[in-house]
Amino acid sequence: MDNEFIQDAFFRQWIEQSSDFYQGISLDGRITYVSPSLHKLMGSAFPLIGKPCGTGIAAQDEPLFRQAFRQLVEEQVPYA
Repeated sequence: MDNEFIQDAFFRQWIEQSSDFYQGISLDGRITYVSPSLHKLMGSAFPLIGKPCGTGIAAQDEPLFRQAFRQLVEEQVPYA
């Protein structure tokens, strides 16, 4: 096995077993991955795959989130 495969397996297992919530987001702002911990956090399945990445964010926080995401994608600079 190569090192890349081992690292991928390690991080996949770490994320899958974590109690923290992780999600993958495409550059066009769609959710591509949701960690299993979402079920534990929400108490039920909450379908997010394919939805806009702002789904579930409080209305008052959404403009700041969208600004930060746009800056990250367009400028490749983390929001500060």
